[in-house]
Amino acid sequence: MTLLEVPAVPEPSTIAVWSLLGLALCGFGCLRRRGRQQR
Repeated sequence: MTLLEVPAVPEPSTIAVWSLLGLALCGFGCLRRRGRQQR
């Protein structure tokens, strides 16, 4: 496998990490939006 080849199916841990990162970013965005509305 070279650097340019991508595995067809990602590992389950990779899916979990990206899912948690996405949830964290969504939560951070919601908190920022809520903070602006209260002012």
